[in-house]
Amino acid sequence: MNFVLDLKVIGQSNVAQAGGKGAALGELMHAGLNVPAGFVISVQAFDDFLREAGLDEKIADIIQTVDPKEPQSMDAASQEIRHLIESASMPSSIADEIKLAFKQLSADKVAVRSSATAEDNIGAAWAGQLESYLNTTETNLLDNVRKCWSSLFTSRAISYHLAKDQQKKVSVAVVIQKMVQSEMAGVAFSVHPTTYDSSQIFIEASPGLGESVVSGSVNPSSYTINKSSLKIVDQTAGTQVKIAALADGQIAQLAGLVIKIEQHFGFPCDVEWAWADSQFYIVQSRPITVLAGPAKTAPDSANIDDYQRLFQVVAGGVKFLVSDFVINYYKNLDGLLIYQDKAWTSYMPNRVAERTLADGLELFSNTKKFQQYVKEFDDYVKNSSQFFDQVLSSGRLERDRVVEFFRLASELFRYYTKTEHFYVDRAYEQSQTDPDSELSTNLKQLGQVKNRTRAYLNQIFLGGDSYLDKLLTIISKQSGVSTDQLYLYEISELLDLLDGKAVVAAALEERDDAFVMIGSAKGVEYLAGKKAHDFINSFLPSDQATQAIIRGVVANPGRARGRAWVIPADYYTDFGKLGDLIGNMAKGDILIAETTSPELMLACQKAGAIITNQGGLLSHAAIISREMNIPCIVATNNATELIKTGDTVEVDANHATIKIISNG
Repeated sequence: MNFVLDLKVIGQSNVAQAGGKGAALGELMHAGLNVPAGFVISVQAFDDFLREAGLDEKIADIIQTVDPKEPQSMDAASQEIRHLIESASMPSSIADEIKLAFKQLSADKVAVRSSATAEDNIGAAWAGQLESYLNTTETNLLDNVRKCWSSLFTSRAISYHLAKDQQKKVSVAVVIQKMVQSEMAGVAFSVHPTTYDSSQIFIEASPGLGESVVSGSVNPSSYTINKSSLKIVDQTAGTQVKIAALADGQIAQLAGLVIKIEQHFGFPCDVEWAWADSQFYIVQSRPITVLAGPAKTAPDSANIDDYQRLFQVVAGGVKFLVSDFVINYYKNLDGLLIYQDKAWTSYMPNRVAERTLADGLELFSNTKKFQQYVKEFDDYVKNSSQFFDQVLSSGRLERDRVVEFFRLASELFRYYTKTEHFYVDRAYEQSQTDPDSELSTNLKQLGQVKNRTRAYLNQIFLGGDSYLDKLLTIISKQSGVSTDQLYLYEISELLDLLDGKAVVAAALEERDDAFVMIGSAKGVEYLAGKKAHDFINSFLPSDQATQAIIRGVVANPGRARGRAWVIPADYYTDFGKLGDLIGNMAKGDILIAETTSPELMLACQKAGAIITNQGGLLSHAAIISREMNIPCIVATNNATELIKTGDTVEVDANHATIKIISNG
């Protein structure tokens, strides 16, 4: 049995084996962060230890005696359980493997840290609930491992466990890492933890080891840093130092690492760090769960001029539950989703797009980083698909397995977003200056990755044979709620349903009519029914229909004039109708579409120019137009709404404008 996992071979998809902390540390290594070498004693080791010691049923019986309203009962249960675990003999098969891994680490002292399977997840950060032991030697290594195992049952951990309604099984792994004897250490937040300002990073630092900062036993020096400039905007000296704990250059360097971690994981993080031997070490990272709840208030309106439209789906749109998966990643980009009149549209603020375009240029310009991204996506698909298949084959679902299912499903968007125009376009523009550059080579490979991310998106979320649909079928059988209704649930509400708490029918009916999801660093704000209609009507301009000049983004330059031929966005619901539409299109007509795809190739070949509502410089329309050397303008947002088949239009793809000359 393999009870030990090297940190280098695990990642976010291994939470079930390595716990939240262990999986995050492995993921940080994959991202190129400086993480102290180490290994994880797997969850399997703890589970086998309990079983061989005969403690499973004893612990369950003791937990049943706990009254959450009586602290004394938790204290008594904790003391009894911890004594059982810490006094039990560790099987030699487990102990020998741990001792061998310790010797191979070549460290005099190590840090021994608990890593629960429910730990460091969004909405369930167990920070401070479990225990860690620093400066551990070979002599007390196994004792401290048992203490970490038993810390799953401290009074506060039991209290937290019950308060979070996590009665289903939670297990624990143990992380062993080389001890960093830090000169300075502390924590950093990628979003300001008190103001929720996503444009600022907040850093705390104190001399020595970082445990004093995390535990709150010292008043550390603190720094507020502007995320864009990496300049200090505010600072306070701690009580332990008379001078600044970190130099300005160190602060900027650390802030850059925090930004990299947030971008890699795709959500706001708090990061534990250490400074030793003239370099920063990252010793832990987890979601900032204080931001995970809904925002206090929703904006009454938003200005569409401050946003760019990303995608639109008509003829039914995107289901509420699937939208919740989308916004739970896109909230990190301040995304906005609206659904009304069976049409679903996503938006991103222009200011955020500037950041993602810069991030994309950095990623695709560096072959090492790009190949790491590709490898991580390959590993993610392999590990997540195996997990999905295991869960769906079990027939009956347990809450902790469903939580992991949802986490892995959401993780797809970390990879998917990097293939979209709001990450790719600036890199593509720069690649045109040198077709043989490292950047150009990477973008050619990205096309293949893009196809695979979209295919996996369909496999997870869309259609009756998707992983999500199969999961909902099982939940429906367990709960008696129809799958159609389950698609109108939030992710968190599905977890509540497993505990018998259903959503009232009136709320589901409102969501089926209209909904808005507003993402931010604070979380997600949900509007439905009349409130959603009011927001959408204030957001969308009412005078669009009178607009004569339409603007977009140049995908291929040139000019053209001719009859407009509009392909409705719902063409995929009736491919017979699509054949007639393309057949009646004349050579030289201006093709107007929501977006193009291989199904529209015959229309593209007839077109004198291509105009699309959405897409970027590496979209299907952009690539085809360059191959055929015809003008193309993408990202107009509303060309299909303003232009009708038969209108005469003038396309100026040198200046990204389309003018309606006359109505057909």
